[in-house]
Amino acid sequence: MSSVISRKSKIIVILILAVVVAGMVMLGLLGLNNTADYKKSYEVQVGIDQNIDGSAEVVDKAARDYFTSVGVKVSYFATQTLDDGAVYVYKLSSLGDLKEADLLSAVDSAVAASEFSNLEGSVKVYEMNSGDRTEDFLYLLLALGIAVVLIFIYSLISEKVAGGVAALCSAVASAVIFISLMAILRIPESPFFAVTCSAAIALGAALSIVISNRCRENERIVSEQKLTSSEIASKGLKMSIARLNFMLFGAAVAFVALAVCGFLTSYYFMFAGAQILLATLSAYVSAAVFAPMLWAAVRGGKAKK
Repeated sequence: MSSVISRKSKIIVILILAVVVAGMVMLGLLGLNNTADYKKSYEVQVGIDQNIDGSAEVVDKAARDYFTSVGVKVSYFATQTLDDGAVYVYKLSSLGDLKEADLLSAVDSAVAASEFSNLEGSVKVYEMNSGDRTEDFLYLLLALGIAVVLIFIYSLISEKVAGGVAALCSAVASAVIFISLMAILRIPESPFFAVTCSAAIALGAALSIVISNRCRENERIVSEQKLTSSEIASKGLKMSIARLNFMLFGAAVAFVALAVCGFLTSYYFMFAGAQILLATLSAYVSAAVFAPMLWAAVRGGKAKK
């Protein structure tokens, strides 16, 4: 039985390593996907000076018709209603053949030809640049490093050496798997990456502690004193799997809810849901694979009599 578990563990570890290597290669070549920040992209604001019934729609249609004529794709738009008018905000990945003067001319012509000819349209084009975020990521790494150390100290106190080592390694593995999956799947990282990466670390450690706690309970049961540490760890994982599955199911439900919300409102909710699901999945895998394995390795070949 233990040999079968060992073979399965080896296969899973190899698959995890393959994902991590692929993710690190993608991370090195392309970095994380920060398109949600519209890095190296543009924002076009088209407005009208009075928001009379139907006037804003005139400039919106004129702008969209112009975008289509020059082959420019709008990746996102929003409407800002002001006291003295309305502004449509369009996000573009590239300007293509778009010229601000031509767009303004198209908007003015549409307004002049409408029943709102006494109103005035406006056009502004901005280049969006999120800038160098190296310093932000360094601070993030520092904060996450401190969190991992504190988690390790807590685990040592509550679950002894075996549980502490398992929690530490599961937390780090969870973060590495999460970052690798983010790099491979190209899910936009901003603005939730710091929060979800922290959640992956915390969940990885928490689930590992749950499993380690079940292992210690098994170890104290008299009828199981003659089992090896690997067998005890396997039983601890089986006792914990229902909790792990429930948490993963909850993350999946949250993803679906946020995806629906994002479809109806802002796509940022979709990104948040996807990252929550990835963080939970990373914690699930790291804890289920590494926690029992490391706990058994630290405890030794056999449980104490």
